[in-house]
This record gives sequence, structure tokens and C-alpha cells, in this order.
Amino acid sequence: MGDHLYWVNGQAGCLRADAGEIVFQERLYETRQEYASAVAADGKLFAFTRRNGAFVLGASGRFERLAHNDLGDASDFNASPALSDGHIVVRSNECVYCIGIKK
Repeated sequence: MGDHLYWVNGQAGCLRADAGEIVFQERLYETRQEYASAVAADGKLFAFTRRNGAFVLGASGRFERLAHNDLGDASDFNASPALSDGHIVVRSNECVYCIGIKK
């Protein structure tokens, strides 16, 4: 977002796009191979891991862990989440979830 590139795969990382300089790398959990990509919206990164829950990180150019959530689903999450009208739609190997504020 903006002038930064972000990644999440056991670590959360941020790179300055203009200089190729790493801004931060912080361990979030013990790495397993991840398949889903993080998505960005509203100044935040949303990263669903295979078995370590979902992380919400600030996308401000500094490391900021806003939340770590567990949906209580023991199956793997392999798909990248989709964003639609203020909602996050994500699927595990067993279920599909729609997360958002009820209007």
C-alpha cells in the first residue's frame, strides 16, 4: 500500500518500494508452507494462515499487529480471502465464512 510492499509467510515483512530497503521483518508464527495471499483494505493487511488463524496488521510502514483471530475450524485455510462491500469472504477445506459488520 502506498510506497510499501508487504508479505506474510510466518513472518510479516515490509519493503520500501522505491529503494528496495527492508523496513521490518517480524515473526508471527512458526512457518508452515502458506498458499493464501494477504489482502489489503482500509489501511490494514488481512492474512489467513493454513492453521495459525488470521492476522490483521497495520499497513502504515511500521510493524503493527492489530489482531489475531481463530475461527475454530481445524481444517486448513488454503485460499486467499476475497473482499466485497466491507466483508471478507474466506474458505477453509470445510466451510466458507463471510466476516463483516452486520448492517
